[in-house]
Formats: sequence, C-alpha cells, structure tokens
Amino acid sequence: MDMRLTNGNAWCERCDWKTNGKNSMANASIHYRRTLHLVHVELHYTQGSILTNKMTQSVQPKLTQFNVDISNGKENNESN
Repeated sequence: MDMRLTNGNAWCERCDWKTNGKNSMANASIHYRRTLHLVHVELHYTQGSILTNKMTQSVQPKLTQFNVDISNGKENNESN
C-alpha cells in the first residue's frame, strides 16, 4: 500500500522551538542533538488512493498519523 508524507510538525517541550513541513523530523533531530531537549514529532501521511466525491468534486484523502519519539524515551534532566 502506498503511503506518502504530506506534512509534519515538531516542537520542543523545554523551549519555544518549533518547525513544520515535510522536513520536520530531520529538524527535530538536529534540535535534540544540539540541546538534548525532549522534542515531539507529528507526521501526517496519506495512505492508498485518494477518494473523490463525484457530487462535489472534493478530494478526501485517508490520513494516518504517527507520533515518533526521537529521544528514544530519554529526557535530559538538566535545567535550561
């Protein structure tokens, strides 16, 4: 089954850092390696074919969301 990344969001729990777009996981990884802050990543995918409603001609993609913890469950207890 075909899955395509459509968007992504990432944010830091310890500071005001955030990013969005398809490259958000890479940017989150860089932020984590530089700061050791806990970073959350939200990726949005479409799966399979895109359904269309023939009456309204609207596009209704099937969305699947995955949350990935790039810190592998480890938090830095050091204060900011």
